[in-house]
Amino acid sequence: MRSIHILFCTLFLLILSPLHGQFGTLGQVNNPVSWEEKFDKNREIELGEEIELGFEAIIESGFWVYSVVPNENVPGAATSFHWDETANGAEVAGAMGEKGKPKKYYDDVFDTDRVKYEDKVLFTQKVKVNDPNQPIVGY
Repeated sequence: MRSIHILFCTLFLLILSPLHGQFGTLGQVNNPVSWEEKFDKNREIELGEEIELGFEAIIESGFWVYSVVPNENVPGAATSFHWDETANGAEVAGAMGEKGKPKKYYDDVFDTDRVKYEDKVLFTQKVKVNDPNQPIVGY
């Protein structure tokens, strides 16, 4: 009985071994999107000035990022950014923008058109600076 148990465990591990390379380390999250800030941090910023912050998403092949424009037929499916206006030196000035090659497609699960980005997309947000000595906080 013990030898059958050892044989079963060995076969199980052999079956999982090829999957390890495909899905990354077992039990860990694969992060197919990396982010880069696009903002000149070396320039002087004045009180009350509007500046544009940029966040570029670099997306691995086979993955995508949804548009920031919400679709009322699919709640919660848009890419979103959240700003902590109580703890930072700026306030949002206008809607979030996006620059890239949008791919519009029909989603038969939700029976609606959707927009996604592959490869890369630049999300932009204008903010009004309330205190140039305070950080801009968000996620």
